[in-house]
Amino acid sequence: MGASIDERKPMVSGFGYASHSSSGIGSAHFRGRGRSHAPFKTWIWRHWPLLMVGSFGAFYLIHRLSHMGSSTSAPKATSQSAQQLRSDSSRVQNGKVRLSDLIGASIHLSEVAAHEITDVKFGGKEATEVKGKTDEGVDEPVTLADARSNSVFVNGLRELFPGISILSEETDPDLEEVGISAINGVELTHDPWLDLNDILITVDPLDATKEFTENLLHFVTTMVCVVHKGKPIAGIINEPFVKDEAAVWGVALDKATEGADLRVSHGLQPSTEDTVAGADKVVISRSHTGSGADVVSEYLPGKQPVFAGGSGYKALRVLEGDANAYVHVTKIKSWDVCAADAVVHAAGGEFTNLKGERLVYEKDDPMISGGIIAAADSKMHAWYVEKLAPLQSSHGDKHRI
Repeated sequence: MGASIDERKPMVSGFGYASHSSSGIGSAHFRGRGRSHAPFKTWIWRHWPLLMVGSFGAFYLIHRLSHMGSSTSAPKATSQSAQQLRSDSSRVQNGKVRLSDLIGASIHLSEVAAHEITDVKFGGKEATEVKGKTDEGVDEPVTLADARSNSVFVNGLRELFPGISILSEETDPDLEEVGISAINGVELTHDPWLDLNDILITVDPLDATKEFTENLLHFVTTMVCVVHKGKPIAGIINEPFVKDEAAVWGVALDKATEGADLRVSHGLQPSTEDTVAGADKVVISRSHTGSGADVVSEYLPGKQPVFAGGSGYKALRVLEGDANAYVHVTKIKSWDVCAADAVVHAAGGEFTNLKGERLVYEKDDPMISGGIIAAADSKMHAWYVEKLAPLQSSHGDKHRI
């Protein structure tokens, strides 16, 4: 005959000990009052290691049960300080960021921002205000699309790269987590880790806002630029209203500052042949038609001005052969031209001031003076620098360079 339940060796279970019934199901037995404590003390002495393990298990079980239903995600940040924003998707390691991550994140955010822009335009949500005037007295509009695109870029970059410096055309947005779960970095043959303190990201969340309000949507772009020690090394230009077109991006690195010489462009095929359709065309701003058209007629023989909106659009037209050069003779902001600068250089072109000098982008000063010449190759660029040289002396004030 088998042993009775009381004769079986007990198994520790929680705060008591369990025995097996004939059905094989464990049941808890607790020592009650009125029983002798001597056997119990003896049992405790013999089995104290098992009791310790069981007690720890019970404590862990209670701890887990007490936290069931509570959120395990990080609380949403309430401060606009980038240092206080925390994300599991942060790409910053020991104060450094990988260039491919910066580019991949910017491409992804440009696609999200493009969706926001088209949603505003086609969803009947457009509302326009005037935020100020240009140096020429032209109204500078701002729309809900600008604000929503800006929120995507600024908050997304802060979420992925806490502490990064961002210079955007629009004001600092209310903090709103973008909730990025995964970013695919681009593949580069040289992919340096860069010190976060040496990086500036310029953002134009909606270039050609005036044209956006006038439904000239082919001029509209979003632009992001990665600046390293004052020099643009990567640019991303997205055209939200150009169907089935991916973002155009480019990388231009120098061995002296980034450890290797590298020129990579994606999404365009620049042409430098004089026989292309745009060989006699110079693209200039629609907003500054007077001074731009005068410069072309007075200093650039054989060239015709083509009026367009947005620096991103103008740069792409040059690189794709629709225009011979992009010329600008008035002051302009860094977020308007930085991405275009990087993309043009990545494609083997030149993007300088009217003296032929590279532009420098500062964290504390967004103003770019001295005009702009952008061309698809150095030979064409040199011709424009030579022809426009008189602007630097006798006509600087006239054309507000």
